[in-house]
Amino acid sequence: MPERSKESRHSVAQVNRMIRGIVEAETVGRFFWVRGKVEGYYKSDMGHVYFELADGKARISCALKKQRTIPFDLHNDMEVDVYGEVRVYEERASVEIRALDVRLIASAAGASPTDAAEEVKQPAQHPFASKGYLRLLDIIIFVLIAVFIALAAIIAYSLTV
Repeated sequence: MPERSKESRHSVAQVNRMIRGIVEAETVGRFFWVRGKVEGYYKSDMGHVYFELADGKARISCALKKQRTIPFDLHNDMEVDVYGEVRVYEERASVEIRALDVRLIASAAGASPTDAAEEVKQPAQHPFASKGYLRLLDIIIFVLIAVFIALAAIIAYSLTV
């Protein structure tokens, strides 16, 4: 077992800051579309919208700031495409997608499959759109790898001190 020293001790805030730095170094400025089902929809008193995007068992938090408007009322059980970038909320070291745009694919009331297919076929209208759709699971795996790299760096640093 490696020697433990007091110098290798970090505060929770320091570890969270390291994780944020490593994850965001890989994801900031990389915008993409992610498809999933809206769960846990919540609108804050400030007008910001928070929800989880679910794809089977995989989930990721999403935040849509009040300055961003979408042409429909978002609610639970809608299938949507979310356009944004992965960010880390440092206080909890939680990963989220900061949404810039949301497109409706299907609602609980039901949109026709033809409507959903037509919307997917259209080229991305967002000015930052570049690489198309990523599966939610791909993003979560990418973020988890970045977190493991961060933790390995923290452990390696702790062992050298």
